[in-house]
Amino acid sequence: MKIFKQILKEFWFPLILAVLWTIYNIYVDENRGGWPVQKIVNTFGPTFFLLSWVTGQFFRVKKQAKVEDSFGSVEVRFNELIDKLEAKAEETISHISGGGSYPMAQFCGIGPPNNWGLIVRHHGSYPLYDVTVRITDLRQLAQAKDSSSISAAAFGTMKHVGNMIPTQSNIVFAVDVKDYSELSFNIFFTARNGLFSQLLRIKKINDSWVSAIKGLNKDGDIIFEHVEELFPRDSSGNVNW
Repeated sequence: MKIFKQILKEFWFPLILAVLWTIYNIYVDENRGGWPVQKIVNTFGPTFFLLSWVTGQFFRVKKQAKVEDSFGSVEVRFNELIDKLEAKAEETISHISGGGSYPMAQFCGIGPPNNWGLIVRHHGSYPLYDVTVRITDLRQLAQAKDSSSISAAAFGTMKHVGNMIPTQSNIVFAVDVKDYSELSFNIFFTARNGLFSQLLRIKKINDSWVSAIKGLNKDGDIIFEHVEELFPRDSSGNVNW
């Protein structure tokens, strides 16, 4: 039944035109009574098949255009699906590795007036795994260089921070600042998603501690920088890191 409907759909128009064309030829012929069946068939047949070929080409082109549109729609949806899968895969990898998250340390009070500490804070949207930190006090390193021997401790204190979720903070290093007016630390982080380093400079200005922080990735690109308003700068307005 479906095939019959398709045949009727494609051939009704050329059939009607061929019949009308044949009737027209009979009508305009002065010898109307001289149209035998053979002549009628010879007029109707070629006309019908010619018109059938034309309409067939029309339906073929229409169907091809529809198929091409369908393929185009499928391709668009397929590309959208690929993009979504890539985004999901990238997000999954970021959750496993840490993605673009990174740790940074800051200096703040943790109790009594002179008891300050270095607090490692998580920055980013994804958890950090296996975080370790090495804190080098540049004052101690300079003193060690001036002495006859340099201990391993002068190059830094190692701390294991472990895994960190977004917004988490961990105290890793305490300092009694009673006898200091400034502190300088170079801090080095390792995590599952890479290596990070940080310059932390702290000065006491008018009985208040102010800091300057610069964080870098393994390629030396700055990923974090914050300088408090009262922190001293040179004549060009730059921090003397």
